[in-house]
Formats: sequence, structure tokens, C-alpha cells
Amino acid sequence: MSVRIGLLGPVHITVDGETVQLSRKTEALLAYLLLADGPQRRAQLAQIFCREARDPAGTLRWHLSRIRQDVSTDLLETVDKMIAVRPGAAWVDLHAFEQGLADGQDLAATVALYRDDFLQGMSLADAPEFEIWLLGERNRLRRLYEEGLSRLGQGQSEAGDFTAAITTFRRLLQHDPLSETAHARLIWLLAQDGQRDEALAQYDLCCSLLEQELAVPPTPELTELAQSIRSGLIVAPRRAALPEIDAGWFDDAPDAVDQRLIVRQAELTQLQQAWAAPSQVVMVQGDAGSGKTSLIDAFVSTQPGTVLLTGRCYESTRAMPYRPWIDLLSRLLDPISDEDLSTIPQHWAEQLGRLLPNLAARRGVVPAQHDPQEHLFAAIADFLGAQAKNTGQAVFIDDLQWA
Repeated sequence: MSVRIGLLGPVHITVDGETVQLSRKTEALLAYLLLADGPQRRAQLAQIFCREARDPAGTLRWHLSRIRQDVSTDLLETVDKMIAVRPGAAWVDLHAFEQGLADGQDLAATVALYRDDFLQGMSLADAPEFEIWLLGERNRLRRLYEEGLSRLGQGQSEAGDFTAAITTFRRLLQHDPLSETAHARLIWLLAQDGQRDEALAQYDLCCSLLEQELAVPPTPELTELAQSIRSGLIVAPRRAALPEIDAGWFDDAPDAVDQRLIVRQAELTQLQQAWAAPSQVVMVQGDAGSGKTSLIDAFVSTQPGTVLLTGRCYESTRAMPYRPWIDLLSRLLDPISDEDLSTIPQHWAEQLGRLLPNLAARRGVVPAQHDPQEHLFAAIADFLGAQAKNTGQAVFIDDLQWA
């Protein structure tokens, strides 16, 4: 029997080539088990997926029976009161995707496995813990996909295949249209390929998107690249490294202050006064494009050594709890080595693992999903406070109206 399960996009299951349909919650349970780091307790699964049912344990048994009957009797294995997916019982696109990225042998085939976001269209309003897990996994896999496309495009460029590299970076920008780094690489590639007008049009598009969505100007490096193209300084196509433009989510603030802020000295002074007092919360209000983000950047630039941590709310994800905090914490913690991660206190890791399953797996702890919400908030505050001991730290949540 051949069982193939697609999770990158809407769930798609085939058994010996025939499509199998499961209920949405059964699909969610199967996906959760496929990604789980080891066997899962029945009681915990019932709490996550069936807590609203009159008989949670019985409802869980029904979902498990559908997996066994409709997909494969060999897919799941039970040990005592634990449930797990039997290793090798099914081909799973997500597993192949992660393995392909790790191997790096055929990135084109690997990124092609990513049909759409993880469990696209999936939502369980009566399972909030699953929703949080789902959001964290989607974000993690989106970043892996973007990393894979970037590596693929870099390799194609170094091989001199500018046409393929251009296609790859266009694909990356379809997925993340606000990635200034991807815009810069595409602009450079178009210029190298002799498409000067297309390169400048792409620069104009990037500037427009940054202004409309983030109210920020392009980086000086990107502006310099565009000026080089206009002046004809970009040389003929050659094997070369793509330009690197740092458009990270948290960095030391830039030195330059947006010229629009010359008339914002009063607001800047207000922020500086609030900063002088301990642990202040400030609301920055204004119309889209009025320079709110630029004001924050300018403020941080007046505080040497201050690190700006940024999370952003989106209209499309307003029903998903903790979205900006998941993004912020993921970008802060994902680059940390396993050795440094081991120094994070266990009780912090157990709480943060409620939002970041990958952190819990790397740290070797079980997320404290059933603890009071206040414990999670305290762990986030304590963790960020510890990070700020030796440096100033500002947390900026953008587009809060979508929270």
C-alpha cells in the first residue's frame, strides 16, 4: 500500500493513487501527529482537539478510527496511552521538503513541494491550542520556503542562469512582497540580464510597496543600486555574488533620520521622555503613510545601543492570537544555537513553547499548554527583560488596529 500525504497547501491524501477525504478536524489531528516529536498522550490530544465534545475521549477515538479505516490500519501505533505515526508508513511532502532543504542537493525539486502555506484553509475555532500551534508552524515553514527560494536563486545566479534566478526571485516576492532583500536581488539580476528598464520599474515598485505598507523609504544600499543602474555603472553579465541588503526585523537602528521627521521633533521628544522612565507603553497613532514607523526608527537612532524588536499585525490574521509575538519571538530565538538555547530556564521554555513548538522541541521540553495565560505573559516579559539587561530594548508592535 502506498500512502502519500500532502500538508504544504490544503491537505491532500492518496492511498494507492486514490484520493481520500477526511473531516477537517481529523485532518488537523493527523497533521499534528505527523509533525509531533514522538508519541502523544491520548488525554492531551483529547484536550486539544475535542475539549468541547460531550465525550472528549470517545470523540478522539472516532477521529483515530477514521484515520485507520480511511487511510491505513498501519499508519498509527499505540503504546499504553500514547499515539504516534508509525515511521515510514507514509510519504509526507513536509518531511521531504525539510529533508531536501537540509541536504541542499536539489533545491528546485524541494521548493516545488511547497504548493501553498502549511494546511492552507485549515482553521478550528473550537481548538485554540491547535490554532496557536498551526500559526507557529506556518510561520516556520514560510521562512524555510523563503530561505530555500533565496538559496536556489543564489545558486542559479552563480551558475550564470539569470533567467532562472529572475523567475525564482519573482516567486519569492509573490510570497513575501515586502522583502527588500529579495527586491534588491531581483533588481540586480534584471540589470545583469540587460533588462535596465525592468530593473528600474522593479525598484519603483519596491519603493511604492515600502511606502504604502510600512511607511519607510528604501535602504541606502538599494537606492545606491538603482542609481548605479540609471547611470550605467552596472557591468555586463558575469558570475558574481548577489548584493546583500540587510532588511532584518530587529537590528540596531539606522543612523540616518527620515527628513519627514524634521517637523516631528515634538513627538520625538515625547518618546524620549517616556524612554527615560522605566517600562513605559506608548501608543503612536497616525494615518497610513504618515511616518509612524520612521518615527520609531528615528527615536531608536537617538538611543545608542538600543535594539528594536518588531512584530506586526495583519488584517488577514486578526483572528489568530499572539501573531505579532510569535513573529517577534521566532526571529529572536530561531538563530540561537542549541547550546545557547539550553541556558534558557526550563519554565520559560515550557511557556514560550506554547507559541513556538520548534523551540520546545529543540529545548527538549513539553509546552505548558494547560497553564494559566498569565504564566505565558510572565515568561515572555521575563525572557525579554533578561535579554535587555545589558542593552536598551524597545518592542514595537506595528498595525495594532488588526490585533
